[in-house]
Amino acid sequence: MGSEEAASTPDDYLDRETYQDLSERRHPTFASKRSTIYSIFEVYQSRKRQRGDFDTADRYEAQNPVET
Repeated sequence: MGSEEAASTPDDYLDRETYQDLSERRHPTFASKRSTIYSIFEVYQSRKRQRGDFDTADRYEAQNPVET
């Protein structure tokens, strides 16, 4: 979900547990709402797949794949 940590994962986003365990000092803005935010993200991802949609980040990844 939009971080250096996420970019290093196979799916380019963090799993729920990793996201919820991010340091509150490093990422304080929505620290107390991370479970809710991740649930919204999961719904977004699911609906995006169902519709065959993609977003700007998906386009960027397709055009600029990370070399491994």
